[in-house]
Amino acid sequence: MTETQPSVWLFDIRIDEPVTVITNLLVTAVCFYAYFRVKDSLEVSKFQRFIKYYFLILGVAVGIGGIAGHGFLYALSIAWKLPGWLLSIISITLLERAIIEKTRFLLTHSMHNFLIWVSGVKLVAFMFLTSYTVNFQFVGYHTGLGLLFIVASCSAFTFFKIKNTGSSLYVLGVMMSALSGVIFMNKWGVSMWFNHIDISHVFMSMACYFFYKATVNLNIKQVDGIMVLEK
Repeated sequence: MTETQPSVWLFDIRIDEPVTVITNLLVTAVCFYAYFRVKDSLEVSKFQRFIKYYFLILGVAVGIGGIAGHGFLYALSIAWKLPGWLLSIISITLLERAIIEKTRFLLTHSMHNFLIWVSGVKLVAFMFLTSYTVNFQFVGYHTGLGLLFIVASCSAFTFFKIKNTGSSLYVLGVMMSALSGVIFMNKWGVSMWFNHIDISHVFMSMACYFFYKATVNLNIKQVDGIMVLEK
């Protein structure tokens, strides 16, 4: 389903794609909930900082996307989509760094540094490509590469090594994200009022919730600057 949702009017204010705006804000709500829970419940560490700011920045990014990129784009220009897109790229990089950090005690020093290098190069490359082309496609490429080749692979590696519940939930979150992407790319919608973008946002919110549950169920903590498994 690719039909554009009719606009609605709220107190003489026109809002385009209203359901899409709502589903964007659903993702934002889940991310903000996760941010405050992680901020207050997890011991301060590099991992905690990376993961909490992932939730915060992604929540802001998706909120901007819903409001400026969908609801009020008619009053703005296409360039107003960029802030949300670029923040999304930054957020995925923070998630990658969090996963690399919590997997550090299972990796060689050279592999750890290589993954950080890959994450950084990918960040710069896709920030440039997205800004230069103003094309959401590059945001999708960055997200897919980061989730599959860093988040899912490191989490699966950790799970098979130490049978850690949190790591398996990260993999499940990546699966939800992948399903969200497949729905979006294939434009699988139910109706004009619940289209492929809306459905992908619902699965994206589920992915964020799984990432939150994974984070609070890791049972891995930092000791003397090194992540170790709690006994």
